[in-house]
Amino acid sequence: MTGSVLRTLIITPFYSVFRSHLLGPQDSAAAATIITTILLCCCGNESISTMLPDCSQGSSLADHSTTLPLTQTPSSSREISLIVTGDSPSVSAYGSRSSSRASWTSIPVTRALIRTYSYMGLAEEAIQCFDRMSEFDCEPDAHAYNTILKVVLKKDLFVLAFSLYNVMLRSNSLPDDHTYTLLIGGFCKIGNFNAALEMLDDMSKRGVLPDVKTYTAIIYGLCQWMKVDEAFRLFNTMKENGCLPTLRCYNVLIDGFCKNGRTDEALSLLSLLRKDGFALNLQSYRSLINSFIHAKRYSEAYVWYTKMFKRGIVPDVTLYAIMIRGLSEEGRVGEAAKMLDEMIGMGLVPDAYCYNALIKGFCDIGRLDQARSLQLEEWNGWRGTGDI
Repeated sequence: MTGSVLRTLIITPFYSVFRSHLLGPQDSAAAATIITTILLCCCGNESISTMLPDCSQGSSLADHSTTLPLTQTPSSSREISLIVTGDSPSVSAYGSRSSSRASWTSIPVTRALIRTYSYMGLAEEAIQCFDRMSEFDCEPDAHAYNTILKVVLKKDLFVLAFSLYNVMLRSNSLPDDHTYTLLIGGFCKIGNFNAALEMLDDMSKRGVLPDVKTYTAIIYGLCQWMKVDEAFRLFNTMKENGCLPTLRCYNVLIDGFCKNGRTDEALSLLSLLRKDGFALNLQSYRSLINSFIHAKRYSEAYVWYTKMFKRGIVPDVTLYAIMIRGLSEEGRVGEAAKMLDEMIGMGLVPDAYCYNALIKGFCDIGRLDQARSLQLEEWNGWRGTGDI
């Protein structure tokens, strides 16, 4: 790929879009790092400055290109993707290495560019970038397809996603387990579980064994659509097929039962969870305690909250809000107020949900002055954080 083609097709349009979203000099440096990396990948160190576009606002992009020293060339497509997408903790960590120009391919660069556009919220540009890969004489691999599938599914473009899947089947890039997990998650999001299960069958027929992430995607979707019994059946099928659940999979199922008001069935899963070598985490406790509060089983909620603390698990803002609401509903407003002070003392910032639950509690017991005082505290807190 010649420098002029590279500049015309990637560098100038990409930097033009990036610059329109700039917030300051640091963003300009970030753009330079991305573009310089692409140039290093495709052209080596030759004549890079001649291909860098100019910034019309005071300085050229070449002025910022020192953010990635040209002698510190990444040595693999994985490293390129890490730098371009910002996943690398430090560009300088790569050190002074050399890499033959022959080892570079355009696929990881384009894939990284798609991910960068997606990160910036520019889905249309990401799709166009994928569509123009043929102009660089490179055929998308499974990873590239998965990257663009993630972009289009995030925008709920399900017809386009399924079209991409069909194109993928006709190409030399066969779908992998991640491809199917993405598509299944998309179908579950819109409640089309027949299509999701057909996709599960299709992947097995094509010799791609579903892993726990694939099963969890369907279980999560079923639970979101209040189909917990079907989710539990699939959970058992997964285990029968020799695919062991993860703690996340258990948490999804526990939360599904809890949100359907079936707390006792959620509790019955805990023995299986422990048998598989897991222990409850914050998410597990949050689901159970919230379910107890909704069922007005306040004493049990507090028992489980105490258990959690004894295990050294620190609550977050969401769990504090749940407990404050429960204590306030039970009439234990003084304890709820102490819990609000406790979370502030831990450096957590109460949200409107916390304040409103406590304000309602004070109003319910006729302590209007304290309710008003708390409302003013909430107002002043928002003013202090600049949220209003």
